[in-house]
Amino acid sequence: MSRVRGHVICVLMVWFALVGLRGSGAAAAPSRPDGQALVFGVASNLTLSTFDGAMLAYQRFIRPNMAWRVSLGADLRYDSGRQSEHRVGVSEIRGSADISQWDYAVSLSSDLLAYRGDQTSVYFGGGPRITYSSVQGEGWRFYETYSRYSRHTSYSYGLGLQGCIGIQWAATDWVTLHAEYNARCTYLHLVDEYESTETGEYTSSETETEKTSRFFLDARGVRFGLSAYF
Repeated sequence: MSRVRGHVICVLMVWFALVGLRGSGAAAAPSRPDGQALVFGVASNLTLSTFDGAMLAYQRFIRPNMAWRVSLGADLRYDSGRQSEHRVGVSEIRGSADISQWDYAVSLSSDLLAYRGDQTSVYFGGGPRITYSSVQGEGWRFYETYSRYSRHTSYSYGLGLQGCIGIQWAATDWVTLHAEYNARCTYLHLVDEYESTETGEYTSSETETEKTSRFFLDARGVRFGLSAYF
């Protein structure tokens, strides 16, 4: 149903564009909207999607030629299952495993954008971006003579700046289409923690922590979007 709705919206976008072109001689061309809008991405199959992977992207003009855009991303996933194991080598090993894993990530970015032009306008700007993600997995493995518990925790946080330059076209007084280049410079800190405990005739445990930090520059290419003003 969402894909059908996306196709309908895209067809309406094209229709509004054609009406604007044909009616340019009879009525004034639509001006660039200057209110508040929800920002969507336009996928390769001409359906609407999230803009740059964000769960919500919101934009508001704070001055006639300056807008503030904020994007919030969130992702949550939980997996669990049972596995069986049968290995034949020097000795035969049979066992089973109960495994579960949590994955979640959040991101928040803010851009201050300057606009130049009216129906067709160029804009540029940027701002800060912060991210946090975590993966937590644990599992029990049961064998005939012993059991093993393992746990893996990984989390990362990133802090950086992003910038963009793009072009926007006002199809109507409340719909605009835009395409923009985007690049990010980010400092990322990653921590991996491993814990393992084996119980049987003897009990042993092992822990390990690994920390990594790095800077990276990410050029994200061209993004296509649609803004619906209200």
